[in-house]
Amino acid sequence: MSQFADDSAIWLSGKSNKYLQKRIQEDIDTISTWCDKWGFLISQTKTVAMIFNGSKNPENNTNACAFVVPELKVKKGFKLQNHVSIFMCELTAILLSLYWLEEFQPENTVIFVDSLSALKAITGSIFKVKTQIIYDIQYIYSKLSKLGLNIILEWIPSHVGLSGNEMADTAAKKALSIETCITSIPLYKEDIKCLCKNLLKKMWQQYWENNTKSKQLHTIQNDVNFCITIPKSTRERERTLFKLRSSYIFTNKFKYTMGKCNSELCDTCLVVDDMQHYLFNCRKYIPQRQKMMEKFESSGVKDLSYKNLFSGYSQTLIPIWDYLINTGMR
Repeated sequence: MSQFADDSAIWLSGKSNKYLQKRIQEDIDTISTWCDKWGFLISQTKTVAMIFNGSKNPENNTNACAFVVPELKVKKGFKLQNHVSIFMCELTAILLSLYWLEEFQPENTVIFVDSLSALKAITGSIFKVKTQIIYDIQYIYSKLSKLGLNIILEWIPSHVGLSGNEMADTAAKKALSIETCITSIPLYKEDIKCLCKNLLKKMWQQYWENNTKSKQLHTIQNDVNFCITIPKSTRERERTLFKLRSSYIFTNKFKYTMGKCNSELCDTCLVVDDMQHYLFNCRKYIPQRQKMMEKFESSGVKDLSYKNLFSGYSQTLIPIWDYLINTGMR
């Protein structure tokens, strides 16, 4: 274990230089004994602190990274290729900082890392490494260690409050505007999965917007999503509520469309029997509807639009489910 304390000093007063030299040596011996006992390293050389940061613009998928050495006023920013995850940005910043250390070779260096996942990937077993950049980091780190350079990767929960953090943030964000990609790295498998997922979702969204069917569902959900928006419940309830969202259930209008009914009109009100009519207007279910409205009010639901009621929140779906049971539809 190695710890660094820069600019340490011992203050003494005395009548002669011989006395002062003796006292200083005694204090140094005491400190050395304590450090040897607890496994600390004493070095008279200056420690260099390095801070790095990764930056990502989700709007255009541009990426950049930077590292800074505040004491030496070193500030390096690098534009990366598009669609790289923030995890890879952080690993790239660590690799580039090690290349800088290889060139200038300060004896003691602390690299502050706020990404625990990146640190675990670097310090993990070499047999579990699945990406080339981690091999490169481990190789250059081993090479610098053999040269006698003492490099510590120190994890901190956040760079907030750390001197030089704002400088690293500024350098990384400034590098986003660089037109030419300075550093190119292979895409990690998770980056490829994310890229494919985003591309698939974009194609799905275009198909959804151009689709002329399911207009009722369009009013509820304008954007496609891989996640189900209805709260987890029994299979029967989930299936019924999904049918309600698309108006593919119960009403005479749907039955007439499917050829199961002679008319799309409500038997009681003699108007088109669609989901809007069934839920809010049909005279046949006035008592049951009153109970549903009371439950909406007690749950704090004020917006009774079709989109809000079927957007996937349990405080709106549970009263509707009870209404289905009370009206004999379930």
